[in-house]
Amino acid sequence: MKKIVVLAVLVLLCVTMIAGNSLAAEKVKAYTTMEEPLAKALFEQFEKETGIVVEWVRLSSGEAVARIEAEKANPQASIWVGGVGTLHIDAKNKGLTAPYNSRMAGSIPDQFKDPEKFWIAACT
Repeated sequence: MKKIVVLAVLVLLCVTMIAGNSLAAEKVKAYTTMEEPLAKALFEQFEKETGIVVEWVRLSSGEAVARIEAEKANPQASIWVGGVGTLHIDAKNKGLTAPYNSRMAGSIPDQFKDPEKFWIAACT
């Protein structure tokens, strides 16, 4: 069960890029399934460290996948943070996400990350 929980929380360390969309230098839109206080703290810290403003929308995991799939031809978000690990795998298999080479990936054990860099579990 703990391994499922591990895969359930994917945070900014493992930012998954939505296919066809790139990070803007000054602003990025994110979908997150994290609880609102945690997401707010994470994105505020990211903004403080990078200067990149994060416009974020809190969704359930199912809502996030549905929205990403509906927007496949015209993605509206650059990143998807959080969510159940199996849904990230499904999104990868449907061609909805793109790999991201996180500089933090080296600190995550191999069993908690996709070998093709599509997702990384953030907690163990």
